[in-house]
Amino acid sequence: KISSINRTQAGNYTCKAQSQLRVSGRTAQFVTSQASMFVYIQYKPGAASIGDVPDLDIGERLDISCTAFPTGYPEATYIWSKDGKKLGPSRQTLTIASLA
Repeated sequence: KISSINRTQAGNYTCKAQSQLRVSGRTAQFVTSQASMFVYIQYKPGAASIGDVPDLDIGERLDISCTAFPTGYPEATYIWSKDGKKLGPSRQTLTIASLA
């Protein structure tokens, strides 16, 4: 039994069944069978942070990156918005082609 599950317990788990067979007049043999499964643990992404933004001039391109650590599982998606309105497709990096 695993209680208080957390993300560090994700991984490959194996169950092995083993018997010792002894046939009359022969050396004992171990016979085994096993099954494995990978356990995935879902967890939320950590705190989001925005990378440093350099000083830019009008007309220059701006790339801003957002990261979350840990990224979570399933891996986080990133949604950019400005004044409550979604900006473009969901991507980790927001690109503004030309600053006005």
